[in-house]
Amino acid sequence: MSGIISDNLGRSSGLVKAASGGDFVKIATAEVTGSVAATVDIQGCFTSTYDNYQIHFNRLNLDGSSPFGPVFLDDSNAAMTTQYNTKGHYLNGAYNSDGEGSWNDNGTSGIKLTNGYASYRDSIPTSGIIYLPDPRSTRTPGDGNKTFWWTIMGGQASHFWRYDGMGYQAVTAATPYGGIQFKGFSDNIEVGFKATVYGLKT
Repeated sequence: MSGIISDNLGRSSGLVKAASGGDFVKIATAEVTGSVAATVDIQGCFTSTYDNYQIHFNRLNLDGSSPFGPVFLDDSNAAMTTQYNTKGHYLNGAYNSDGEGSWNDNGTSGIKLTNGYASYRDSIPTSGIIYLPDPRSTRTPGDGNKTFWWTIMGGQASHFWRYDGMGYQAVTAATPYGGIQFKGFSDNIEVGFKATVYGLKT
């Protein structure tokens, strides 16, 4: 079950109302309350009103040792499964050790925000920001890819980690992003998770 809050109007898998006005505006929020949720959707949150979006999330912990793998949604609220291509840099290790490096990956079932590191440590839940420019492809010169980048921090057994990455998906203006779905690759999202979408005019 997922708890939904958006101007006091919600549905079982997402949010439907959006705020208006200003240059940096809170669009919609979703929160998991009561019991774990397989997925949490924020639907219909990307429009041509804003040039850029930021998706802030915190208190993310899964009930098993799988990585976090969100997907974007189209205007019908279906998951967009064209291949996501990602790469980035990381820091990881226990409190008294450290590792660092870079990675690249791709897949169709979710955005690989880490190179396999899980969001599975109650005492160090995952939080982060995903940056998304022009998700409706209204101002993008040379349409053909949707781009995004992120910074996240979290933990798994004997590790805490940070990942900074970037990615793209080969979808055109004919298939704009409409929303985002939060999920693990194979596990549920625990109670306490909260995500908020903000729009920015430039």
